[in-house]
Amino acid sequence: MLKACACETLQEVVHGCLQLHGGTGFIIGAPIERMARDARILTIGGGTTEVMLEEVAKRM
Repeated sequence: MLKACACETLQEVVHGCLQLHGGTGFIIGAPIERMARDARILTIGGGTTEVMLEEVAKRM
């Protein structure tokens, strides 16, 4: 449950940072652009959030 929650929270925070930086947040090589890519990969690479939540529901 913690992994699903942490990945979703990270996505929200990074999205807010991208909104703050505006267009410069999407420039390749900018730190926020790298963070946005890494955050998206974490949610996909560890298994989609829906799959993780299904596993949690099965175990409860």
